[in-house]
Amino acid sequence: MVMVTSAVGGEGRTTLATYLAAACARSGKRVLLIDADMQDPQQHIVFDRDGSRGFCDVLRATSTAESCVTSAEFEGLDLLPAGRSNPASRRTLTSEQFPEILSALAVDYDYVVIDTSPVLTSMEPLAMGRCADVVLLTAMRDLTSATELTDACGRLSACGIEPEGLIFQGGQLTHRRLATRKDA
Repeated sequence: MVMVTSAVGGEGRTTLATYLAAACARSGKRVLLIDADMQDPQQHIVFDRDGSRGFCDVLRATSTAESCVTSAEFEGLDLLPAGRSNPASRRTLTSEQFPEILSALAVDYDYVVIDTSPVLTSMEPLAMGRCADVVLLTAMRDLTSATELTDACGRLSACGIEPEGLIFQGGQLTHRRLATRKDA
């Protein structure tokens, strides 16, 4: 189970989660992509699917996973949209049932990729990260500050979650000429 998060919004979490899930599916694996971004769910838009029911409904036990999971556009890739979040779905994240719910969702899949909300603006990634095998933190070049990255890593660490990797996205890399003594 791989969770993708970031420090703040607009840093490419959904893009990274989508590409990661699609790459795993293209390699012949069965993959479930869960849109667990309860603040701004986007996966149903990416795959042009109904987003009215999904992960939040499964958390509240108002719908079954089987009734909410839909096939994405790649063979082997299924999508569980976020659905509509409310306080009851958020409370389930901190309940004893939450790890069991995630385990039940993972049974039929080789990989589960979880697209979450940002660490610094919500508690959901902190609750979900404890159940993930791998946590990836993404950052957008020239958008994310070092302080935000440090704060995000600190919040994750305080919950016993250590990101496996930091992925920088966006922008063009430019070579800067270093000033030498001759230039000065």
